[in-house]
Amino acid sequence: MNIKAKDKRFVDTSDRERIFHGINMVFKGKIENGKKNFIPTWDENTFKSLRALGFNLVRLGMQWQAIEPVQDVYNEEYLSWLEKMVCYCKKNDIYVYLDMHQDLFSGKFADGAPEWATLDHNLEHFSTDNWSDAYLFSDAVKGAFDNFWTNKLLDNNVGVQDQFASLWRMIAGRFSKFDNIIGFDLFNEPFPGSSSLEIFGTLLGAYAQITQEDISPEELMRLFAEDETKLELLMKIENKELYGAMADAAISSIKEFDEKILSPFYQKIRDEIRKVTDFGMIVQENNYFSNMGITSQITKLNENQQVYSPHGYDLVVDSPAVALSSNNRVSVIFDNHKLVQDRLNVPVIVGEWGAHYSYGVALNHIEFILNIFDRNKWSHTYWDYTDNQSDLPVMKVLKRAYPQAVNGDINSYSYKDNVFTMLWTEMNKLSDTIIYLPDTPKKIVIDGEYGIEVIEGGGCLCVIEPCVGCRKITITI
Repeated sequence: MNIKAKDKRFVDTSDRERIFHGINMVFKGKIENGKKNFIPTWDENTFKSLRALGFNLVRLGMQWQAIEPVQDVYNEEYLSWLEKMVCYCKKNDIYVYLDMHQDLFSGKFADGAPEWATLDHNLEHFSTDNWSDAYLFSDAVKGAFDNFWTNKLLDNNVGVQDQFASLWRMIAGRFSKFDNIIGFDLFNEPFPGSSSLEIFGTLLGAYAQITQEDISPEELMRLFAEDETKLELLMKIENKELYGAMADAAISSIKEFDEKILSPFYQKIRDEIRKVTDFGMIVQENNYFSNMGITSQITKLNENQQVYSPHGYDLVVDSPAVALSSNNRVSVIFDNHKLVQDRLNVPVIVGEWGAHYSYGVALNHIEFILNIFDRNKWSHTYWDYTDNQSDLPVMKVLKRAYPQAVNGDINSYSYKDNVFTMLWTEMNKLSDTIIYLPDTPKKIVIDGEYGIEVIEGGGCLCVIEPCVGCRKITITI
């Protein structure tokens, strides 16, 4: 059943409002026998397990270096593997959106582009203890991004960005035959390149002013690069108003990149995709720095099937300080993402959030974020899948009740203390409403008929018969 964007909602062909609780499945490759293997051991049972856990959407990561290891030569084995994963998803009622993933731009530094498309001009690459700090400290990474955004010529006299656009055209044409693919996520966490130093410097300057620290931006940058001193600094911006003011102070520094470089890039890739198919929504991300709460300045595309897919992490992400995750800081991040959604008037899939891995602490922080998503009626894909996903402590809160398909318009829904409540308005009697439940319900209160369908491996679906009017359901689990 095809999914489309309708103002701020996702709807299916029966005009039911759809909500997606998903997970990232991004395999970045593993060295085996001296060569990088990009095909993991996932099989049909992997996706059967995801369905039982309540996931109905997968953000399926792709690697440019795996698809096009040699310029203009596509890797059929890898593309066939991607197709197989999409088919496994379909068999388990899971939708997919394709993510062109990268970290530090290239497989030369982490993952993403092939080396032949990495125009770093042999600048020095500086590895860091926290891998993502290399965005700021590696001249090679910044240089590769700079040349990508300016579309510098490759050896075949084709611009590197044009080569990337051709890649997307091929992918969109090939995968348009799968009706469970809902869209194309064009570029993971776009990084501005050399202008990042000015952006980060603006953030640090705002930090110094707000906290009244008598310290230079250079010294602050050094302190933020070290885990112990970073935590001390973060404690001073745990206040929501202070952190919001710091994020707002940097809006002007990202404006030129978002409006003049990133948004035209998205439009360019969108136009290439539309040359071969009208199928699939165009998924537009914020830039790297807006993950931290700087309100994105991307512009709306010339496209009627557009999705905003922000990412959001507290500043302790990718560190052992998960127990110190701040609800106040993530509130600022997602409040500002909501402002962007309202301005663009498009639906949201929060593309990355969480990154809680095997930690058993701060699960209340994960639940806090999920409650934000429920209030906003946002779909999302948690970062990220591991082979022992069902055994992770975070599943205690990730596996939760939510509406998958609603006949009509959702007014509100929530899940708290094992009680799910939803209010909605039905306009017709055409389709059932479907709610995922993590376990067999103890009590259901509703003004109408319903049935329970058990999912193999765990969980169940509450299927509610249609009835025109304002409706309410309360389910105790």
